[in-house]
Amino acid sequence: RLANSVPEAVAANTGGEEAGGLGTQLIAAFVQQLAGEADSGTAGGVYRLTVSFPVRPLAEGEARNAAPEPAET
Repeated sequence: RLANSVPEAVAANTGGEEAGGLGTQLIAAFVQQLAGEADSGTAGGVYRLTVSFPVRPLAEGEARNAAPEPAET
């Protein structure tokens, strides 16, 4: 969970609209890769971002589950 204060001038400028910048896109891609969920919002001058995802054993990682490459002949 991440929380950060938001200056009044910035909060007034956004008008409650969601950001769509590079950081937002990177977080969305990360959450998708982890099969997780992200929730964000501003309340009381504080911006909060929460990312939740299931924890899986390392043995289920992509590199360990990749099919072996065929031997060259």
